[in-house]
Amino acid sequence: MRCVVDPELARVRITRRAAEMPWRAVHADAVLLHRIAEGKQPIESWVPVSLGVPCLVVDTAQGSKPPLDRVVEFAMLRRSPAGGPGSVG
Repeated sequence: MRCVVDPELARVRITRRAAEMPWRAVHADAVLLHRIAEGKQPIESWVPVSLGVPCLVVDTAQGSKPPLDRVVEFAMLRRSPAGGPGSVG
């Protein structure tokens, strides 16, 4: 599953988490925010990890799209080895 939001909302959330969650220091949010502000690392330059397995993209801008029950359904699917009976996507 990969959660997505528009770049401005992502920046707002990173800023809030950096301020409210000191244990996130390992993520170097302050450095990232500084680089974004300087134009050295546009937030749009982020590239998601690709693992070659089924992935559900979830827009979390206002709740969850698709709805949470669909996310849970996707997470609970049992998959057979690639190409075998029961394999998905």
